[in-house]
Amino acid sequence: MTPLDGPCLLSARVPPARLGAELAAARSRAGLSRAALARQLAVPRRWLRRWEEGRARIPDVPLERALAVLGLELHDLLPVRVPVRYDEADAALVLGDHRRPAHPSHGNHAVLVAYAELVAEARGASAASVAELRHDDLVVLADLLDLDDDRLEAHLADVLAVSPAHASALRSRLTRHRLAAGARDRTSGARSPRGGGSHGAVWRSLALVPKVPDGPVSPIGGSAGASG
Repeated sequence: MTPLDGPCLLSARVPPARLGAELAAARSRAGLSRAALARQLAVPRRWLRRWEEGRARIPDVPLERALAVLGLELHDLLPVRVPVRYDEADAALVLGDHRRPAHPSHGNHAVLVAYAELVAEARGASAASVAELRHDDLVVLADLLDLDDDRLEAHLADVLAVSPAHASALRSRLTRHRLAAGARDRTSGARSPRGGGSHGAVWRSLALVPKVPDGPVSPIGGSAGASG
């Protein structure tokens, strides 16, 4: 096995396009051409180009060599992710400088598509691979989605490219986040983007919803209980 065929454990949780762009930027700051860095990594220049363009994951051996040549640590190429938030004034989901219109009245499918497109654009991932829902994502989506929608799990599976079982587990986690937020809202008097001082029928079913332990909702993000 050559270094080009080796494992990609170091970059497994990072979209290739995002890591590749950071690597290319670091190479440029170091004043190295692509050919010069490829020589120091002992890899074909075409492979370095594929990695920088996000068309392939970077195996661990050349990635560690690149970090050594550039005088960096792995975390230098993995910027802290800005949390997803909801701008009520503009009715939009926001991630850093990126935003997508989204309002509960648009329906669950439209809200999820807006979320997937936003995350794909901001993090350099394909929309079909946006299944690593972290805590901040769940908090925002739980407030925007209609959790009483009979087709919610189908929308989750379709838009986020997760299995029906993962979609079911994800719906349970969204419900728990909604219930927890509702308890805080009733204490503070805060209002939900869905309108009113509560979050709808889900509050009336509080005693009927069993506590569902956090579990895996995505093959990408590992345990769904991780907050990232």
